[in-house]
Amino acid sequence: MPDLNNIGPWFSWLQWLSIFKYAFQALALNELTGMTFYCEPDEFVSAGPIKVCPITSGEQVLKNFGLDGQQLWFPFVLLLVMLVFFRLLGLFFLQWQTQRVLKRN
Repeated sequence: MPDLNNIGPWFSWLQWLSIFKYAFQALALNELTGMTFYCEPDEFVSAGPIKVCPITSGEQVLKNFGLDGQQLWFPFVLLLVMLVFFRLLGLFFLQWQTQRVLKRN
């Protein structure tokens, strides 16, 4: 997820309307939950006298994105709600515009 601290407060509220945010969350949760990673010898990081693999599970990646503790159904439900809402909003404006044009003629 992008760092929202770098976005001005007048734009940060737009994240809640973004279909890309919820699609990314659903994809990340689906793909990374329960996944295990293994490091190649050149990918180990030195932590003092020992070398460790920096990322060993998908849950660590989800935590870095701020998605730990979330359920997979939540972004799907929000995407569905947004789909229905924006379709109905488009239908409303199409009806409204059609009525305006028909009244002129």
